[in-house]
Amino acid sequence: MLPRFARAATRAQAKRRTLPSLLPSLPSSRTFSSTSSTSKPQSAWAEATESAHSVLTPPPSSLPTSAYDPLGAIYEEIGNLRSSLFNMLGSSHPSLDTVAKYYFQAEGKHLRPLLVLLISQATNGLAGKAWEDARHEAYGRNVDDALTSRGGVLNDWNPESMGPEPVGAMTFADPFRIPDPSTKSSPPPPTPVLTHLQPLPTNSDTPEILPTQRRLASITEMIHVASLLHDDVIDDSSLRRGEPSAPSTFGNKLSILSGDFLLGRASVSLARLGSSEVVELLATVIANLVEGEVLQLRATSEPEREPTQKGFEEYMRKTYLKTASLMAKSARAAVILGGCGGKGGEAGEWVKDVAYGYGRNLGIAFQVRRHGLLCLENHH
Repeated sequence: MLPRFARAATRAQAKRRTLPSLLPSLPSSRTFSSTSSTSKPQSAWAEATESAHSVLTPPPSSLPTSAYDPLGAIYEEIGNLRSSLFNMLGSSHPSLDTVAKYYFQAEGKHLRPLLVLLISQATNGLAGKAWEDARHEAYGRNVDDALTSRGGVLNDWNPESMGPEPVGAMTFADPFRIPDPSTKSSPPPPTPVLTHLQPLPTNSDTPEILPTQRRLASITEMIHVASLLHDDVIDDSSLRRGEPSAPSTFGNKLSILSGDFLLGRASVSLARLGSSEVVELLATVIANLVEGEVLQLRATSEPEREPTQKGFEEYMRKTYLKTASLMAKSARAAVILGGCGGKGGEAGEWVKDVAYGYGRNLGIAFQVRRHGLLCLENHH
């Protein structure tokens, strides 16, 4: 019965509660807000996130900042996350472009990318020479560079980074011509330059986060938001974070297609990170999300009448699949991009397991506590 109570309470709770934000106030074409009509004691989780938010607030310029303060170094990273996400989400189709960006307009907790950035900052450098190799590789290529060099193959135009599509271009009306291998083919049209390669930073006391790890943080948020778009269709939710949900605003079909579009763009960015192990980890996350939703549907239609060991196992499995899997595997992926595992030796493998275990336990604890609080609130 626990999941059903939790889902029913979520809709009521969205009208009157606001979760603390880890992002600074940023200009937006759409403002999302909600107010609480009654005051009541905060949960321990809310107090913790509000404390983190206060830490992320930049200190007065008159006060020195410590290079060893983890959240102090992350503040700028989180501030840049939103613009990075918007640059990845452009579509030439106006409706798809609007719906895909809809939930990114709100200032949420951004817990998953925050976890990736903090894990990266905490573990970078632990892999010794493998860290240096990973560092040089990360700065030696652009995370936006396409792996397919042949022009006219990808056909994935992103107006946010590439500008509007050329007017009058006959891209699909003309047949794709296979070049004759015996003749020297003309070079493909130049690919628009998306970003400049970053120079390799010099040694400093500031903890370093690699460009590939920053991109991983954006990918995890895209996968999470795609799951929200799909969940709101399945649950017939009218609200999301106190505002009209995407399905209630744009309809179920566009919401589902926009979620699929986010997963497609996330997959492209994932492939360009250059690690097959990281691709494997995040690809299984997408499968886990679907499996978890199927378990949720079964638990809702055939709820347990009384507590059983089997029922608890299924509940914990669903909680892992829907929430903890993304946290656990993205944390593990972050340390892989930092050189752990492979050439990192046994010590690197141990760091990978620590990162996975931390993300898994955090994700399960976060969701179980959330369900408990929702059930208590629904009961009262």
